[in-house]
Amino acid sequence: MDKILDKVKVTQILTATAAVSADANLTAVDLKGYDSCAFGVDVGVDSALAAGHYWSLELEESDDNSSFTDVATTDMNTTTGTASTSGQFALIDSTDEDAVLHLVEYLGDKRYVRVVLNETGTCSGPMCVFCIRSGYKYPPVS
Repeated sequence: MDKILDKVKVTQILTATAAVSADANLTAVDLKGYDSCAFGVDVGVDSALAAGHYWSLELEESDDNSSFTDVATTDMNTTTGTASTSGQFALIDSTDEDAVLHLVEYLGDKRYVRVVLNETGTCSGPMCVFCIRSGYKYPPVS
C-alpha cells in the first residue's frame, strides 16, 4: 500500500508569523517529478487593511526559473477568494479576509511556480506560505 508521506513533500517558503510589509516574489518551487502542487498562504491579523490598503495573492509560473508569467485563471483552483484575474487567487482588502488560510491548487504544466505578494497602500500583517507537492513519480520523497 502506498503511503501518503512517500508521495507528498511540504516545503515552507515564508516562515510562520513573518511580518510582511512590502511586495515579494517568493522562492519558486520545482515541480520536476511531481504530478501536482498546492500553496497555502496563512494570513494573520492585519489591522492596516482598509480601502486602498490591501494584499493581492498571486501565482506565477516559469519553464526556466528565470522568466515568470501570471498563471491563467483556468490553471488555478482556489478554496478562498476568486481566481477572476490572471495570476490572482485572493484579494485581502478587509479585516474579514485576514486570519484566514488561503489555498490554491496549481493546474498548469510549467516546471516552476511561485507565490507573489503584492501590497497596495500600507499593510504589515504576518504571513506564512507553504507548498504541498504531490504525486511524486519516484517514491519515497527525500
